[in-house]
Amino acid sequence: MTLLPPGYLPKWLLLVGLTAIGNAGACHLSTASSKKVYITGGAQVTPLASRLFGVWNLTSGALRVVCAYNMSNPALFYICQMTFATVLLHLLLEIFIYKTTSLNAPGVLSPILVATTSLTAMSLQHRSYLS
Repeated sequence: MTLLPPGYLPKWLLLVGLTAIGNAGACHLSTASSKKVYITGGAQVTPLASRLFGVWNLTSGALRVVCAYNMSNPALFYICQMTFATVLLHLLLEIFIYKTTSLNAPGVLSPILVATTSLTAMSLQHRSYLS
């Protein structure tokens, strides 16, 4: 018996939430994880910037985990969606406007795919969880 609501979306949110929390820990231990994302702006990735990126990941991950267990809470559901919209917007700005990364950077494509997939799934399934 699980505490998660039925369906794949809560499981997905739990998985990506826990992954973000793990990444937050990596960002606090070294700058290596952050430098995989901001490859063309690597010189700008200081220990402080990496820790800030880690706090952002920790916050987003925690929201996603809580949402996975509380899918029927509209405010939480929409805030969780915003975590994905925020990361997508952030990375697209960094790629196309600020030029601190590129689609070829090792740490960029997967968060873009996760954010896009998550936003799409949450948009398509919101009526299943928010009645």
